[in-house]
Amino acid sequence: MKSASAEAGYETLSIAYPTGDRSTSALLIEKIYPRVVILNNIYKYVIHVTNLTDLSLKNVTLSEVIPDGFQLAEANPNYSKKSGQEVIWALGTLSPNETRTIELTGKAGSKNDLPCCTSADYDIPSFCSTTSVVQPAISIDLDAPSSVTVCEEIPLTITVKNVGDSYLGNVEVTSNLPSGVSSLGKDKINIRAGSLNADESKRYVVRVKPQQTGSFRFQATAQANGVSDESSTQTTNVGQPELTISARSSRDEIYIGRPIDFTINVKNVSSEEAVSTVVKALVSGNLNLKSVSDNGQASGRGIVWDVGTLGKNASKNLSFTAVGIDSGKAEVQAEARAICAEAAVAKSSASIEGIPALLLEVIDIDDPIELGNQETYIITVTNQGTATAKNIDVVAILDGMEYVSDTGDTKASVSGNKVDFATLPRLGAHRVAQWKLTTKGTKTGDLRFKIIMNSDDLTTTVEETESTFVY
Repeated sequence: MKSASAEAGYETLSIAYPTGDRSTSALLIEKIYPRVVILNNIYKYVIHVTNLTDLSLKNVTLSEVIPDGFQLAEANPNYSKKSGQEVIWALGTLSPNETRTIELTGKAGSKNDLPCCTSADYDIPSFCSTTSVVQPAISIDLDAPSSVTVCEEIPLTITVKNVGDSYLGNVEVTSNLPSGVSSLGKDKINIRAGSLNADESKRYVVRVKPQQTGSFRFQATAQANGVSDESSTQTTNVGQPELTISARSSRDEIYIGRPIDFTINVKNVSSEEAVSTVVKALVSGNLNLKSVSDNGQASGRGIVWDVGTLGKNASKNLSFTAVGIDSGKAEVQAEARAICAEAAVAKSSASIEGIPALLLEVIDIDDPIELGNQETYIITVTNQGTATAKNIDVVAILDGMEYVSDTGDTKASVSGNKVDFATLPRLGAHRVAQWKLTTKGTKTGDLRFKIIMNSDDLTTTVEETESTFVY
């Protein structure tokens, strides 16, 4: 440092507290001051305060006794307090290896030497140990669907979380399943979740199987390291769709060849949706399908309707038309199925009747004939209807003719000019009965051969006449 008249040299003086040895001391005071100053000339000297340790030193103070001959002009930083000739700096806490610097500026006001005495103080660092206080805690949540069908699994979503501020090990999750529900054949869920760090969570989905319908309550517990939690209770209603089906015919009786309508009603009588509902109908062999409603698919004697989903208490009407092709009992069997629903079956029937229709025909073979010669008559009865004709009676009335012989489906008996053929008990639909009657002409002229037919199915007799000329 230089002045106007002379150059002054500086010296450094240091002391280590409390032992005087830096290696075993906590605080180092260094003073850099001039050896010689000029009277009444401003000069500066510096004090360095250094923490020699790896610990923070608290309540560090520095004290400087100002001699009488020194006129202090400025202190940077300014001292904290002054008591007589002593000024004190409260430096507070010095961090490990931290150095604070104090500069003092002033001048010598007399020719006396200036002994500036410095001292320091601090709190001896405490020897402290710290024990952390933690609060372990765990939480568990369980979520279950409000409803499923008995054919479905119930997915239980379980979330376990470390909600404390410490590590948790050996986390275990358990749930006692209600009666009627199992998991892989067991009545209890046991999950070893391992460890959880603070704020860490793990999620599990466990699928359990109901064995019956009803209302089931689920709850889960988590525990680890002496802490535990229980989830809220969740309720799942297990139901099953239930179908009913009915079938009816538009008429109780029809004739062969006539159409008949059948209506099928399928209904979901449960509170569960009936998914993938399918209705099938099978008709008996004496019916031919003619038309089907609602995009039903017909194949052979069967019909299939894809109804889809039937909502709660919803119903669907389906219909088809068939034609009777043979007499007897016409029968329809209907069946409804849906996922998880038991099959529902219904039947409907109607009577198919045929109508007999008899045709009587008579021809002569040798018309005209000479007196005394023979004439043969062919008598034909044809059932043109769709039902069997019963108890057919045929009688021939001769005019100027004499019975010779007969052949045919039944034998004849003769009484005078009347030839009575024995009753034919049955003549099936589209079947033919025939008789041949041979006669001999006994008089000349335009003669008439008359046939009278009757049966159980006729309300009046049928008559047919054939003319024969005898000369």
